[in-house]
Parts: sequence; C-alpha cells; structure tokens
Amino acid sequence: MMKNLLIICAVAGVIMVSGITAKAEYLTFQFNPNDIVDLYNAGFTGLKATQDNARRVHKVWATDWYQTFADYLDAGTTQRGSTDTYFNWLFGLGENEGLGSFSTWLHGDPGARSWGEILLADPDKPMYATTASGWDVTIVDNPWDTGYGAGKIVVWYTTDPDLYLRPGGADIGTFSFTADVYVDTDENNNILGDLDAQAGVPYRIWFADTCMNQGDDNVPALVFDDQGWGTLIPNYGTFAQTPGGDAAIEAILTIAPIPEPATICLLGLGGLALLRRRKS
Repeated sequence: MMKNLLIICAVAGVIMVSGITAKAEYLTFQFNPNDIVDLYNAGFTGLKATQDNARRVHKVWATDWYQTFADYLDAGTTQRGSTDTYFNWLFGLGENEGLGSFSTWLHGDPGARSWGEILLADPDKPMYATTASGWDVTIVDNPWDTGYGAGKIVVWYTTDPDLYLRPGGADIGTFSFTADVYVDTDENNNILGDLDAQAGVPYRIWFADTCMNQGDDNVPALVFDDQGWGTLIPNYGTFAQTPGGDAAIEAILTIAPIPEPATICLLGLGGLALLRRRKS
C-alpha cells in the first residue's frame, strides 16, 4: 500500500512539476508559528532591518509601539524602556490571551522592506499554504494595494483560545507557504529583471497580525488585557486590547526555503491547501 502511495506521489509530482516549474521556481517556506512569540532578541541594539528575531507590539496599529530593536526615529521613547514594555507585555500573556491570527504577504512594500524583507511573490501566480490541527489558513487578495505587485496575503487563524500563540502555550506544529519568489534587489516592487530566490538561503520573512482574525475584521487577532504583566523597569505602563481595537504584533523569522518539488506530492494529495480567493 505504501509503495503504491509513493508511486502515486511520484507521478503526481512529475505531472505538477511539469506544469509549474517550466515557468516558475516555486519555493516552500516552513516555520514553527510558536517562534513568533517564543523567539525574540534581548540585545537592545540594532535596527529592525538587521536585528535577529526583531519584535514589536503596537498599542494602536502603526503608533504607540514597543520593540526589541533600536528606533532612532522614535524620539519619544528610550530603547530600553520600549524593550522592557514589550517584554512585560509578552510575559503577561496567559490563558485565553495571545495571537489568534497572523499573516505574511511577500509584497515588497516599504513597510515590509523596513524589516529587512527583500522577497517578492509573483502576483500573477497562485500561492499555497499549509496549517496544523486547530488552525485554518486562507489566501486573500491584498486589500491595501490594487496596483501591480499587490498579490496575495496568507492568513492563518484559529477560533480556539487554547491554541493562541503565547509563551508556554500549546505546541502548534509546522506551517508553510509556497510561492514563486524573487529577490527584489532594485526595490521597485516589480519582479521584472529580478532573480529567483534560492533554496537553502536564509531570508528574513515579516509576519504581522492583520486584524482579520477568522476572516472577520471585527475579531481582534491579538487578545490580551492589562493584568499580570511583567515588572521590568523602566517601562511605559500597561494597556489592553479593546473591543474592536487594533493592537498588533509584528515579527521577523529567518527561514531557508526548500525546493517546492519536495512538497509537491502533498499538494497533489490534498496536504497543501489551495484556498479560496477573498470575494470583493
């Protein structure tokens, strides 16, 4: 039985590779979602574009942020106080709190590039993604940019608070996404003239919650209150996610992709999720 399955996999792989890799170099990025909260940099130095495992939490999206890295543009805070606030928030995540939805998009816009991400997914090619038990994944059109290069956003989410990402939380398993990926060396957000990304080369990948938990903008992706925070000082106090609020987290993971044919059989047998396009 296993031998027959392997033969089917091989045939499916040959068929799909012949249809995909003739014009594309698909790569698969595998990662542990727990690393988004479990890994962080405590060095208090370096900018977000270069610091390993750089992290940031927002009191309100795009403002009032606290981070592990130095930010010379944020003159209103000190780096140590900002970092201590991030750690106090992180260490305060407990039962029914944590990250219930996050995304990546390989879009190449200045926001992602400021974190040191240099990759672009071909916007005209499909993306694929996998998830683990208790979590779902969907691939949607980029709602923030309709121009060339807008492409797709991969959104992972769960409806189970026991599976929210938090320090010491449930071990979720392995997630992945697969795309035709290029290195945007000229930083023009266009793959024309860019070289393919290479398997085995580590790349910085930016993840953030999208305020689209469970596909619903009204369900916070990040859930927490202002109780039980850590006690590091100096810090900038506590805060909570408010109903309908948009407190958010951003994170960098460094991932070396593998060649897509290594997972093409999973795609053919349904292990790789080809997901719906968000309706406009």
